[in-house]
Amino acid sequence: MSVVNILLHATASEDAHFGTLDVTDFYLGNDMPSPEFIIIHTSLFTPAVLTRLGVDPFIQLDKHGKPFFYARCDKTIPGFKQAGFHANQQVTSLLLAHGYYQLQPSLFTHTIDPIYFALCVDDYGIKYSDIAHFHRLVNALSTKYHVKAHPIADTFLGLTIVHDRIARTITTSMPNYVANMLKRYRPDGVKLASSPSIYVPPIYGSTDPQLPTIDHSAPASPAAAAELQKVIGSALCCARANDVTILQAVTTLSSLQSKPTASVIASQERLLGYLAKNPSHHRVIRASKMLLTIHSDASYLSLPDSGSKAGGCHTLGDHSPHFINAPIECLSSRIPVKVGSAAEAELAGTYANAQLGVPERDTLKNIGYPQPPTPIFCDNECTIGLTTQTVTPKKSKSMDQRFNWIRERVSLLEFTIPYIPSLQNWADFFTKPLPIWHHLEMVPIFVTSTPNSSPSSSPIQSSPETSRGDFLP
Repeated sequence: MSVVNILLHATASEDAHFGTLDVTDFYLGNDMPSPEFIIIHTSLFTPAVLTRLGVDPFIQLDKHGKPFFYARCDKTIPGFKQAGFHANQQVTSLLLAHGYYQLQPSLFTHTIDPIYFALCVDDYGIKYSDIAHFHRLVNALSTKYHVKAHPIADTFLGLTIVHDRIARTITTSMPNYVANMLKRYRPDGVKLASSPSIYVPPIYGSTDPQLPTIDHSAPASPAAAAELQKVIGSALCCARANDVTILQAVTTLSSLQSKPTASVIASQERLLGYLAKNPSHHRVIRASKMLLTIHSDASYLSLPDSGSKAGGCHTLGDHSPHFINAPIECLSSRIPVKVGSAAEAELAGTYANAQLGVPERDTLKNIGYPQPPTPIFCDNECTIGLTTQTVTPKKSKSMDQRFNWIRERVSLLEFTIPYIPSLQNWADFFTKPLPIWHHLEMVPIFVTSTPNSSPSSSPIQSSPETSRGDFLP
């Protein structure tokens, strides 16, 4: 998705065109290196079909007494695990024969034509300036495949795309996705919510010890646990492709789905209520200088079992931390180790964001936008000191790999780690539940709602608006 998003940003910034191609039967009919055999049970066909195909003499019985026959496969068919590999190899060879080569995984260009396209299985998202270059690619693929071409794309990978060439913006959305999701999981309605996560405010000034958060609620039923997994899968697709405002809530639920409790199910209902109230979020990609900017943050010991979470927002602008543009990638992930301090958590977040930033810098360079040192804005001065070698570490053995990796990347001038106040750090949005007022303040940074859209048409229950001072659901 980051490659596709970068191409969309480049399309808006260059006032270029974005088209799509869809190859029919991509997995079907590619040559196998050597024949393979599959078992086909005769119960799938009528006797007349079996007779017409002449397979009656080859029918056998398996150990359960079910009739079957062996079929030899000389070409790929859908369902073969290796079908995708062989199909990709052959389309890559075909493209290379016509002058198209792979810059990196999923990204292609031409030896002469200034055209770039992302390949996702059998779908092509193409940035081009001259329609002749687009047709040349269509003609190349048409020598082997049946191709559906759309020079001006209105959909791609489930996204609806609207390109406003006058305003130099591209708007992406997933119409009806949330409505269909709610119809599937909550056809009778769900209570509306103004934020996707339940926020519990900290208690300041207390002399009592800060105890770990332990969930004592009852285990969820098997049916509720199974539904939770389905909801997470459906919501995660929407979160990564379009509505990043639910990403933190979805990834937190994902980390708890192995042993869900009644409290986790309540958090799921909160998420569904937020989606019901905000079914039409969309992203607006604006023309920019195509300079990669990253916000990084971490929340220390905010998850069960002493877990911490890393977050990040990657966007394209002018290196200003306040340039609002649709993100190309957002990070919201549990840090895979137990960190020993807030500084180590922040360092792990910076490390994770930098690792995502390396291929993003490569993609931008490959499409004609070489990057100066990329700023990773961070609100922890100790982490900044460790990465820039202005702080000498002592007990940092557990941080060695992350510490040395990011420090080396900074010394190579790939990244800089400037300071930003916490309230201006967009990555804070992806590491922890926020108060409703703070969540609503930050939402316009990432998404907007369709004008005149209202969730009132959905089968949902009404609930009063929550004021700035109300933190609980």
